[in-house]
Amino acid sequence: MKKIVFILIVVLMFSLVGCSNTTSTNNTTKYTDEEITELAKLRYLDYIKSYREEASIDDVLIYKNLGVYNNCFVGIFLDRENSIFIGDLIFNQTIDGLDFRYSNRYFIVVYHDDFFYYLKNAYYSGLLSRSDLETIHKIYYNIE
Repeated sequence: MKKIVFILIVVLMFSLVGCSNTTSTNNTTKYTDEEITELAKLRYLDYIKSYREEASIDDVLIYKNLGVYNNCFVGIFLDRENSIFIGDLIFNQTIDGLDFRYSNRYFIVVYHDDFFYYLKNAYYSGLLSRSDLETIHKIYYNIE
C-alpha cells in the first residue's frame, strides 16, 4: 500500500512540474510579437479590473507601441476611461545616458513573463540590451 501511495505521489509531482502557465513568454515558449502584445494587453486589463471591475479589453489602449524585444513588449498603456494628460507634469528619467521624458504618470513599461516592469528596471535587470534601449529611445522620439 505504501508503494502505491509513493508511486502516486511521484507521478503527481512530475505531472505538476510539467504544467506550465499558457501565458508565459519565457524562452522555452515561442510567441509571435503580435501574441506577446495581446498577452500584455490582457495583463494590463487585469490591472484595470483591480480598480474597475467592469472594464473590458476595449478599455486597454496602447498609447505607444515601442516594439517587442527578447519576448518583452515595450510600450505605454492607457485606460480609456482614466487617462488625463496635463502638459506641465513632465517626468525626466535617464537610463544609461539616454533621456526619456514622460507626460504625467504614463511611463514606458515592459511586459515579460506575466509581469510589468518600468523601462529602467527592465533594462538594469537584463531583460533589454543596450541596443534595445537605443532602438526604443529612437522610436519613442521618432528619430530615424
